[in-house]
Amino acid sequence: MMKNISLNFSRLAIFTLLFKTICIGYAFAKVSSPLKPVENKLTSIFEHSAETINLTETLILISKDWNPTLDEKSLRNEISQLVALVKKKLKPENTALETVNLLRQVIHHDKGYRYTEQVDERGIPKNDDELFLHGMLKSKLGYCMNLSLLYLIIGDQLGLPLYGVALPNHFFVRYDLGNDRINIESTELGTSYPDSFYENRFGVQFDSKTPFFTHSLNKKKSLGAYLSNVGMVYHKNARPHKSIFYLKPSTKINPLSIEAHNNLANIYGEVKQPELAISQYKKALEANPNSTQTFFNLAQTYTELSKTDLAIESLLQVIQIEPSFNQARRQLVKIYLQKEKFISALLHLKKLTTTNANDINAHISMGKIYNKLGNFKLAIDVVNPIVSRNPDNIQAREILAEIFYNTGDLDHSIAEYRRILEKNSNYLPSYIQLGWIYYRKGEFQMATAWTKRGLKLGTRSPQLDSLASMNLGLYFWLNNDYVEAKKWYRKAMQGGSKNTLNGILADLKNTALLFPKKTAVDFFSGWVYMETGKKKMALPHLTQFLTHATENELSNEARGMLGQKIPLVNENTTNSNNNSSLEKHPPKNMVFVSSGFFIMGSNDHGEDEAPEHKTYLDSYYIDRYEVSANDFSLFLNDVNNGNGYYLNNQYGTLFYNGKYQARKGFENYPINNVKWKGAYEYCRWKGKHLPTEAQWEKAARG
Repeated sequence: MMKNISLNFSRLAIFTLLFKTICIGYAFAKVSSPLKPVENKLTSIFEHSAETINLTETLILISKDWNPTLDEKSLRNEISQLVALVKKKLKPENTALETVNLLRQVIHHDKGYRYTEQVDERGIPKNDDELFLHGMLKSKLGYCMNLSLLYLIIGDQLGLPLYGVALPNHFFVRYDLGNDRINIESTELGTSYPDSFYENRFGVQFDSKTPFFTHSLNKKKSLGAYLSNVGMVYHKNARPHKSIFYLKPSTKINPLSIEAHNNLANIYGEVKQPELAISQYKKALEANPNSTQTFFNLAQTYTELSKTDLAIESLLQVIQIEPSFNQARRQLVKIYLQKEKFISALLHLKKLTTTNANDINAHISMGKIYNKLGNFKLAIDVVNPIVSRNPDNIQAREILAEIFYNTGDLDHSIAEYRRILEKNSNYLPSYIQLGWIYYRKGEFQMATAWTKRGLKLGTRSPQLDSLASMNLGLYFWLNNDYVEAKKWYRKAMQGGSKNTLNGILADLKNTALLFPKKTAVDFFSGWVYMETGKKKMALPHLTQFLTHATENELSNEARGMLGQKIPLVNENTTNSNNNSSLEKHPPKNMVFVSSGFFIMGSNDHGEDEAPEHKTYLDSYYIDRYEVSANDFSLFLNDVNNGNGYYLNNQYGTLFYNGKYQARKGFENYPINNVKWKGAYEYCRWKGKHLPTEAQWEKAARG
């Protein structure tokens, strides 16, 4: 089986939708601060009935909440002038059309209020103040919501039958006196458009039973719609607690407003309160059971909570309502692949490729699935056209390489990976896979060379580094370089990842099947368990190793890990014969210290050494020479931990100049200034252990 580098079949973007006009910004603050005086007043007002709400004072208070230094008097004066001017010109006998024309004249022509031209690509005012009453009154520029509110303020004070009308991402005013209904488009100087204009532009039907859109809203419900916008202004400015403060009453005032529920749900999601987000999405669906965007966002939240079955259920609702909602299909594919439901994933991938024959990612995902299912012919049929049209497509060539590998055509697999590296010499996964293929061919030196070249030339990442390190640990011991093998295995296991440990053990198990003559596999299985503190798991492997390899350079280390004495060459021979035999074949640069008793301590050198006493030690090997400055510098540079292991000062035999080096002329001098932890880790790095005090003293006595 090919070495698995990534489970990412296709890069599928997450689709997040904030329905209201303002829909940007990402915030993650906690919602916990106590209410301020202005917030307390607003909370109380939001509970009032429509008849008792003073729209002018409420909107001024909302502005005050945004800007506490606001001059309220100037705002009231401007409103009073507007109302007075309309009242002065208004006559009891005016018809509905005459009244609407009068309002247009005063608001847009006499006072000069109009739609702001300083907007972003979505039509949102760039100046946040112009989203509030105070900003509009100051600059005479606004957007659909607050320009409409200006009409409603005048209507509120003069008793005119003016109502707000909400549409998806829009708001206008309606003069509604039963049989007399006139639409007023505040963003176009009060122009009146028929219902059909809005139906065509916003995709809603005025004669259908919509739950919220197109209805004449009283001033409290219009205020509720505005609160949703205010909430999104705060969201845009990374103030989620304030955003939630305004959105919650908006959903309470207008429980059938899908926009308010979705906006609140999305912000709950951003502040890591997914259960509250789910509750709001469900309320939005009560308002509109056919909202595909809401179902999609609900599915995203379920996915984040690892509730993938519920996510699938929501996504299937999306494509049932809107079969062309391809983003939902892509998300379904992603979840099905994670759950290894490959046939289900294929069904939706085929739909995606039917909709768009040039969807390369969908074709590549299909090729990967066919390869995974062992249907190599179909996999090649899907991938070959992509390679023909896009010869530089790395993903497609990777699938081809993997297909060749899975069918046993290792040379063609190597050729494909090398083609990838010709196009992108920094692509580390190809180096790693080349190493793995050469390992499967039994060419361990080539496996080592390609993997090390990848670490030198490739673009690194923690995941790939760990994978390369564990592979190098395997390749080095297969090359009988046990010290290097341990070094690379330790690098791989530095993070303590359970997946890495399981990967190493799985590789060792497979190696035992592929190369049964490599008996060191049992040693390294046990050694890896010992390194990770799993002694009980290590014992069977080490014991098994010793049944096959009673005498090699790993045998004594295995016995040491098992807590056994170093055995005699022949258990029937004497100690002296055994010692003599072992002494003839010591490891390189080590000397043999025979087993037996010796006098440890001294009666003449203080209490720490007293009293002299007779001690027995088993035989052992010890390095012939003290650790040199040059050797220890290599260790420090390899583990990159000088501060933890070495006390650097002017008297040390090392100096640091970007890396540790022995001082000139001191290369072969004994290292000094080493911390105990440094000595201990150096010995582990060498595949040995720090001598005990008794072992050191016995060896020193000669």
